[in-house]
Amino acid sequence: MTFSWVLYRLFWHIPSWLYYLNIYDVLIICSYSLSFALLESVFISALPILLSIIYPMRIFKSYFIEQGVLTILFISTIAILIQRKMRIIYSFSTRDLLLYSALFLFSIILVAIIFSIILKQFPRIADFIKTIADKFTVFLLIYIPISIISFVVVVIRNL
Repeated sequence: MTFSWVLYRLFWHIPSWLYYLNIYDVLIICSYSLSFALLESVFISALPILLSIIYPMRIFKSYFIEQGVLTILFISTIAILIQRKMRIIYSFSTRDLLLYSALFLFSIILVAIIFSIILKQFPRIADFIKTIADKFTVFLLIYIPISIISFVVVVIRNL
């Protein structure tokens, strides 16, 4: 979801960038954005893995794929909503940011437990989510090469 959101935002901005930037500069901006999306995706994907290590097997490991997809979807949706209201975040004090971050982490843990209960009660929902997750793995064939190329461009530019 992170890559799709970045691509959506890039395609939204590219026509206006082409009025005052050359194509090389636009490609560099895209490389930086996609490289950051790669790192962000790695960190977001690490959270369900961390949760599966922390939680007991009966809570998270029995439906790992389904709960991982739902947890990542929850985190990504919150991130997109926050991005749309960045002015509000800039007005927060450091104390408020720490408080809201802790609240967000607690909500992720709570949501993972709720997802566990829902998936055990409704196995058809779990099957549906697993099927959708299998279908979306095709996008990895596009996103991973693009992000690796972008990451190499960023590393070369900063050497």
